[in-house]
Amino acid sequence: MTKIDLNIALKAPFAKRYDNFIGGEWCAPKSGRYFENISPITGLPVCEIARSDAADIEAALDAAHAAKDAWGKTSPAERALILNRIADRMQENLDTLALAETWDNGKPTVLEGHNKMRVFQEEIFGPVVSVTTFKDEDDALALANDTLYGLGAGVWSRDANTCYRFGRAIQAGRVWTNCYHAYPAHAAFGGYKQSGIGRENHKMMLDHYQQTKNMLVSYSPKKLGFF
Repeated sequence: MTKIDLNIALKAPFAKRYDNFIGGEWCAPKSGRYFENISPITGLPVCEIARSDAADIEAALDAAHAAKDAWGKTSPAERALILNRIADRMQENLDTLALAETWDNGKPTVLEGHNKMRVFQEEIFGPVVSVTTFKDEDDALALANDTLYGLGAGVWSRDANTCYRFGRAIQAGRVWTNCYHAYPAHAAFGGYKQSGIGRENHKMMLDHYQQTKNMLVSYSPKKLGFF
């Protein structure tokens, strides 16, 4: 890394202050209050964030209700175009997004140890990865299942038989094979053991988020009456 690259990396890619984005506009919080976003890298604030309260939530809900009819009439092709534009913008700025994520959550940490350690057994939400070794396939599978949780797991192997057997045997709701963090919308997502009950993101789950309407329409030119 050159001196110029280092200077860029040490500069947080944030604006001084961020408001709420409501109804297509940046809006200051109703209370006028903000809180400092502290970076774990330096322990210093990198920006200020709107401290939203009930009034801001009501404004966001009002904007959502006002937009729902127009959005509901938008064709699938138009919606896809909008979402693809968002994805393109993210793809074009991956380095900046990665830098922002690092400043916001801290530098990734690798911990080497054994599976009985607390850091291996508990879910740690942060830039931390715990690494251990295994003797053979049976030992690897035992380590993978020796946990109270089972939300997601990953298997990497050039042997198709190994990929299949481990994918079936690992006690997790989702197992990525030779990939990681792929989230197709139609794939069921949920955990085993203490990682939750039920599944989301599958087409069957859409029933929980919509109401069924039965419309009986007659196109006959004859009067049918009420009964």
